Amino acid sequence: MDQNGSFRRGTGDCVGAGQAAGQAAGPSLSVFEASRRVADAGSDQDGFPPAPAHGPAPAHGPAYRDGLTGSLVLQGAEALTQDEASVVLSRLDALVRWAQAQQAKVLHRMEILFRDELLEDVGREDPALTFSLAAEEAAAILRVPTNTAKMLMSDAGQLCSTHTGTLAGLEAGTLSYGHVQTVLDQSQNVPEADLAGFEKDLLAVAAAGLTPSQFRVKAQRMREKAYPETISVRHKTAFERRRVCLAPDEDGMSWLSTLLPAARAQLIYTQLTTAARGEQAAGDPAGG
Repeated sequence: MDQNGSFRRGTGDCVGAGQAAGQAAGPSLSVFEASRRVADAGSDQDGFPPAPAHGPAPAHGPAYRDGLTGSLVLQGAEALTQDEASVVLSRLDALVRWAQAQQAKVLHRMEILFRDELLEDVGREDPALTFSLAAEEAAAILRVPTNTAKMLMSDAGQLCSTHTGTLAGLEAGTLSYGHVQTVLDQSQNVPEADLAGFEKDLLAVAAAGLTPSQFRVKAQRMREKAYPETISVRHKTAFERRRVCLAPDEDGMSWLSTLLPAARAQLIYTQLTTAARGEQAAGDPAGG
């Protein structure tokens, strides 16, 4: 559902009440029952009493602990008109963003719980170990690589502490996760006293309807103009992350990629392009 496949929803065609097998199927009905899935995932010991499968919460309030509750239904998707499909798609996009915001809150809560547990066990805080353990747990639950879970948990920590305005925008659906990542990235090395104001300025620009890629370019220019001293610091940090990666592909092939300073990367690319054109001129169909 999100950019890393987290918060998965179940879908499928359901037979309506009273519809016998073999009868013509009616409009498709795709249902996500949040409360039931939460309870099923944690068994009877998860602290969540059975929740109603359908219908609103009782007038006196919910009879279950805080968590995902209720149902979402999409009926008759195959019969939507163009205008209706546009509205539904927009609402689904807002739902995805809302869910990403809730995921960030829960990831941050997990890190806090691991911190408290570690503090109780060893009598001291160890932020690096806490983060690593919590990310490993999240990776297992979300079925994503550990590095992906670490990225999500790092984002969550910032969203729930220094960037609550950005979290609110994601929750309200006015920001995509691409916008969020740009805000967090461009906020690095900004003086702490200026951070809230800079975040506010970035969010005002993001609200103008820029795509994530357009916003990334604009946000970088804003940061470099307002805080030129961060350019050299960020370049030094980026330079320290230089690396070469080899990724196996199919049919006996592999991808070789490298993260280098831009000038050096351009030089290598130019040399390889010149060599490839020479091979092409010599008859190699893959040259160039």
